[in-house]
Amino acid sequence: MEDDAPVTVPRPPRADDAAADRDAPRSLNGTARSVGALASRFFGERQWKRPRYAWHRLWGELNLIPRDMAGVWDHAAGDADYAAHMVNGSPDEATLRRTGAIMARRLVAALDIRPEHAVLELGPGIGRVARELAPHVRCWYGADVSRGMLDRAAARMRGQNNAVFVPISGDGTLPFAAGTFDRAFAHLVFFHMDKQEMWRYLAEFARVLKPGGVAYADTWNLENADGWRRWLAEVAHYEGRKRPVHQNRWSTAAELRAYSTHAGLTVLACLADSCWLQLIVARPFADGTLPALGDLSALPPPPGAWYYAD
Repeated sequence: MEDDAPVTVPRPPRADDAAADRDAPRSLNGTARSVGALASRFFGERQWKRPRYAWHRLWGELNLIPRDMAGVWDHAAGDADYAAHMVNGSPDEATLRRTGAIMARRLVAALDIRPEHAVLELGPGIGRVARELAPHVRCWYGADVSRGMLDRAAARMRGQNNAVFVPISGDGTLPFAAGTFDRAFAHLVFFHMDKQEMWRYLAEFARVLKPGGVAYADTWNLENADGWRRWLAEVAHYEGRKRPVHQNRWSTAAELRAYSTHAGLTVLACLADSCWLQLIVARPFADGTLPALGDLSALPPPPGAWYYAD
């Protein structure tokens, strides 16, 4: 019957409209994927002033030629601004350093990272956290599938003599001897992996940690309200498109606990009250005792956020 109406009169806005709009699934960047919307973003963000960034971002989002994981991140590494955008959305070097320093302090507190420790970071990217963490430990090793991102990290960490950059194949194995590291972590990494890779890297953490060693990893939380909204945004983002190999993936606390236990690790904590699952596991000491947890209070991102505000 409404199709026969000659005039459509819009109703007045209601108070719940804003909430409905906020909860509606959106693309990850909040922008429609039409030609007009992409053009609007190009001019709105003045991307013509950064043509390399604009090209890398457009080509990366279109995903016309699907890449493997190394190819995705090597492409991102082709432009410094786009690499920073892909890592955590940082718009400039100052933001990279500020957010990297704050995240490094969170990890030092939570994992009780000490100056005498050997630390492994899986998937360091351009060294956002590593640049701020490495000066405070005995040695830092960064293992990444992307040589391009490792090159970016090495350039940002030039002069940091205790930092070692290690390319890996991405097959779930790590080229380190058993019992090498006191601490290991993977921040903003696991949610790019499929389940088999996630499991294999947790098993590798169990192998390369020393007795009493501690590891941290995070991924999207399917069972949290903010995490579920982020899931709906992901669905909307790739509707009608080929999903790239690095698409975001979600997990549950039970899943992470099962992987960890079967890998021979003991779960010290699995924080699940935010959009992230934040897993802290340990390899027990020879006598079966466990290392103590550090301060976890600053680890969860704030409610309603998809990442930290700082």
